[in-house]
Amino acid sequence: MLFFAAFVVALAMTMALIPPLIRLAGTLQLLDQPGERKVHVAAIPRVGGVGMVLGVLLPVLLWVPLDNEVKSLLAGIGILFVFGVLDDRGDLDYRLKFLGQILAAIVVVGYGGVVIEVLPFFGLDPVSPWISIPFTVFVIVAVTNSVNLADGLDGLAAGTMLLSLAGMALLAYLADGLDILIVMLAVMGAVVGFLRFNTYPARIFMGDTGSQFLGFSVVTLLIILTQQVLSLIHISEPTIPSKSSRMPSS
Repeated sequence: MLFFAAFVVALAMTMALIPPLIRLAGTLQLLDQPGERKVHVAAIPRVGGVGMVLGVLLPVLLWVPLDNEVKSLLAGIGILFVFGVLDDRGDLDYRLKFLGQILAAIVVVGYGGVVIEVLPFFGLDPVSPWISIPFTVFVIVAVTNSVNLADGLDGLAAGTMLLSLAGMALLAYLADGLDILIVMLAVMGAVVGFLRFNTYPARIFMGDTGSQFLGFSVVTLLIILTQQVLSLIHISEPTIPSKSSRMPSS
């Protein structure tokens, strides 16, 4: 029941916040103006990301224990929220955007201990901290930017992340990762609430605030899931009994 509540509360909060944010978009200067490389012919509010971030906060603060991992995740989201809003208002220099993403990644890696320590398919188990820490920062920044670049069509980035989160939530449920499951369901609820206004023809865009929030949240939750929640599950080769063990006893 708690899982359902986290999803519904995030969905309801996001859907409730977006209409007033749409009305305030002009005042807040969060508008995507039409241009040569854009399909829309009128200004579209870039407030979807703001609504999603605020929608996720309530269920997470209500029902998820605030350990270092969750605190670092929320802190990283807060950093990206500030940089994302500034970018949606005035198109930040790409170097400042990278700075925000790197700061957010350093927070979850350094304070939250969210680190990729096991890479079984590359024969690196466990990975040296000299490799794992910079590699984790690189992965978080790379995925955050990938989702940011994928946000080019109505519902594309949000729909892709929703499917990814659904698969991750199933794994978290099977592994009894209940706290992280609540966070995933809250993000899923916020995405569904946003998609209510973003399906074609879109009334709002998520902006860099939303795309960076989704990319960062999904990759951080995935690292926590695979490196900590599922840390007891190891991939091993099947054992083949020896020839002598298969011989019938006399």
